[in-house]
Amino acid sequence: MRWWMRCKLEVVPRLLVGFNQNRNGSLRWISTSEPGTTSKRFAALWGNGDFGRLGLGTPNSQWTPTICTAFQDYNNSVCSISCGGAHTLFLSENGRVSATGLNDFGQLGISDKKAYTFDPLEVSSLPDEVIQISAGYYHSAAVTVNGELYMWGKNSSGQLGLGKSADKIVYSPTRVDWLKGTRIKKIALGSEHSVAITDDGAVLSWGAGGAGRLGHGHQSGYLGENGSLFLFGEKTVDKFGFGDAKSAQSPYVINELPSCHEVACGGYHTGVITSGGELYTWGSNENGCLGIGSSSLISLPRRVEGPLSEVRVCEIACGWKHSAAISDDGKIFTWGWGGSNGTFSVDGQSSGGQLGHGTDIDNFEPKVVSFNNNNENNVKAVQVSCGFNHTGAVFDYTSC
Repeated sequence: MRWWMRCKLEVVPRLLVGFNQNRNGSLRWISTSEPGTTSKRFAALWGNGDFGRLGLGTPNSQWTPTICTAFQDYNNSVCSISCGGAHTLFLSENGRVSATGLNDFGQLGISDKKAYTFDPLEVSSLPDEVIQISAGYYHSAAVTVNGELYMWGKNSSGQLGLGKSADKIVYSPTRVDWLKGTRIKKIALGSEHSVAITDDGAVLSWGAGGAGRLGHGHQSGYLGENGSLFLFGEKTVDKFGFGDAKSAQSPYVINELPSCHEVACGGYHTGVITSGGELYTWGSNENGCLGIGSSSLISLPRRVEGPLSEVRVCEIACGWKHSAAISDDGKIFTWGWGGSNGTFSVDGQSSGGQLGHGTDIDNFEPKVVSFNNNNENNVKAVQVSCGFNHTGAVFDYTSC
């Protein structure tokens, strides 16, 4: 299953029966009188909780994965999550989108009167079933089942693709009409720019064009049909592995990599997964976000080893200065910026926790995110997303 596609999942009564939440956000297992065959897809989030970006009903930070209980209804199972700057989007099994967190530029798509929300609210003005979502720093996007693209939020640099006459802030999802007749397959948002892939493989970009981030003349990337990786954007001091050039104004193929099947771009670093399930990273390595055991800048792709050398990696996500990956056995690994460089606070007020390890300490190598329960093998990650300083993931839970 690819992360951008809405999933179909059969469920049965008494879903998510196997665990509950402790007051500190960790998970504990409880018994059930209705075992049977149960399978439930749910969302869990961790990290900075300011403005309700975690969707947990409070602004508190969470140091370990904490279930978002807003989606435990039988017909409202979450199948995709996207973490932005200080907001989060959720895509439900029924094709509806919900949003939580900061709304200072309309990035939630719910109202111009609500500055933030601690609980996910439905983006009700989307007219059709949605199959993919993406959250940028201050803007958001959704692709419908008909291939239409809707965008909302901050539009200071044209990143919503609505034309020169559009408002600088758009509070409600608005169809990108200049794409009429073109089916969008995938959308990815950066800080002030947007990149889309059409159904026939064309790559489109718009928004702020500084540092070559649009690729026609902040870092962007896409995969060609043959698995070749193309990147463009700022690469000052060799951040992105393109020799001595200061900025790539047009897409540039990375020849040092074998065939790739997934790419993710963070603040100033990049991660790709090869067809063989190996993870390579490069770029700025502040706080160890490349996962190679040091904080040294790496200008050419380097394989991430450690615990990931023993598994196949099936998904990669890059945040501002932290990263996450999912292995083929459903485990999540995180590394990089932990939040506050050791200023761990038990009351949840530190800005950290986005690695999910119970502290805000930086990790220079991938470390598995543990649920600390006796039935951890029943929980498998299927999708992960990294924001500025929070992380969200979608899990499958299957009871025995």
